[in-house]
Amino acid sequence: MVRGKKNPEQQIAAYILYSKGEKLSPIHLTLKSKFKETAPSLRSVAGWIAEFKLLPDNLAKEDKNFEWHKSQEYPIPWEASQTITQLIDKKSPISVRSVKWLWRVSQSNKNLTSQEIIKIAENYSKREIICLLNNKNIDFSDLNSELGYFNSHTVDKKTLIFKKLCRNNNEIKSNNLWDEK
Repeated sequence: MVRGKKNPEQQIAAYILYSKGEKLSPIHLTLKSKFKETAPSLRSVAGWIAEFKLLPDNLAKEDKNFEWHKSQEYPIPWEASQTITQLIDKKSPISVRSVKWLWRVSQSNKNLTSQEIIKIAENYSKREIICLLNNKNIDFSDLNSELGYFNSHTVDKKTLIFKKLCRNNNEIKSNNLWDEK
């Protein structure tokens, strides 16, 4: 039987559920509910979980739920507290990795809106997980340039949107996260 190719979005979703303490069957059911016909098989999910268990504890620790009172244990300075508490949804759990990227992105430009910070930070976090799970370097230049576009103080919003659209149209062929750079 031919094995299917890994789907990064599905693998990230499985990893996040696993890091939150979910077991094989609930992870598989959640993936089936979310991805419908394209969901991975139970056997594939079991293989992914076996790989997740091999990850070093210090790396997997960043995917546990963030607890503000433990900030000193994370790669997040106490000075970030105010920014973080303003950005996170206190009703929903969030990983240490996501909070780390929220902090970093928020420091890159004081002109970013909360929604922009959250979206960019989420993309960095997912990309970092892909690197972790596949043990290879993946290009972050598109995300870095997105921060660069937002960092421009002299260009109006319409120009920024136009530049981003042009950049996206030129990069359609290289948008596969699994391509090695």
